[in-house]
Amino acid sequence: MISGIKAYLNPQQLLIEPYERLRFITLYVLATLLANFGARFLSLNVISRFSPEPVSLVDAAVLGTVFGVILGACQWLVIREFIPNLYWIVATATGFCYFQVILQSYQNLVIQLVQSGQLQLQLVTGFLLSLVVTFFATIWLGLLQWLILRYYIKSARWWVLIFPALFLISFAMIVLTNSAQLIFRWNLTVDWNIVFPAILGISQATALCLLKRKVQNNDQFAPSQVNKLLITTPEIGNLRKLWDLSNRLYHQIHKSWEQETSLPARLIYLLGVTETGNIIICQPANQMATYYISQTPLPNLISSLNDDVEQSYHQPLARFLVTFTTLGGLEIRICKSYKLIWITLSLLGFLLLVSTYPTWLHIIYLST
Repeated sequence: MISGIKAYLNPQQLLIEPYERLRFITLYVLATLLANFGARFLSLNVISRFSPEPVSLVDAAVLGTVFGVILGACQWLVIREFIPNLYWIVATATGFCYFQVILQSYQNLVIQLVQSGQLQLQLVTGFLLSLVVTFFATIWLGLLQWLILRYYIKSARWWVLIFPALFLISFAMIVLTNSAQLIFRWNLTVDWNIVFPAILGISQATALCLLKRKVQNNDQFAPSQVNKLLITTPEIGNLRKLWDLSNRLYHQIHKSWEQETSLPARLIYLLGVTETGNIIICQPANQMATYYISQTPLPNLISSLNDDVEQSYHQPLARFLVTFTTLGGLEIRICKSYKLIWITLSLLGFLLLVSTYPTWLHIIYLST
């Protein structure tokens, strides 16, 4: 059963709630970057020392599996709230294992045929053939992950093509960057070890934010004036105002929260707060939160609905998730929904700028 809170804040039933987008994408990209650096460190400093030249298929399988396990584990730590299936790690590891083995098999075959004189590839022909093989090898990555996703999301078979699309995007970026440097004579050095995992993390995280979850029962709370107010009332968008209201709300609740006894479960409530700081909406997340609401200070802090609901239809509201923990703690989160396109472009632009750090370090070195 989908909770009432998620039904109001996420009426489209997206896998990632809109107010979770900024945190989710940031953490997912960070996890992808850390996994890439960790896997490269192991590959260069540990595994490669024991690998002969040319690389055998067994070594390629080990390299792909190690990278896939590290990447899958780091990403699963972020998505486990939405996809609580450890097979995500297995699917990612298996996909990268197949990917690495296919590429290494092709490379070893070409080297063997060329050295024996049985094959003479032109530069353009060999390049295009490598491009095609790599494109089809990436399909395994998306296919195996989709086998896990299909249990939690509605039809999204296009996930199978997400890795081939990322490969083409990365390839296009390399061509455009090198072409721009030649044409405009830019002395720009880019660290592709940051760019590639950044594109992978941002693209996957953005795609996950577009997916819709499977819902067995779409029951919501019975219609009422208060429930309609949650959907129809405009949202306060000023971030400074939201932080100010969040701090005021925390002190307001904490001041009345004198009960330090343990609770049977985490009690979560959706609060609607006016610009003046008045709490006019309190919506429990589940039956447990409804049953134990009298043990929280919220009933004494809510303004009279009869007086404020009608007057608040044309006033913007700030929405907060308030959690009373089992140990008597208090957590408050802002339910601000940011545009997905702006999150994606801002984070991508920032990481692309960071990836040019060799150029800036060189400029600083010359200036000193």
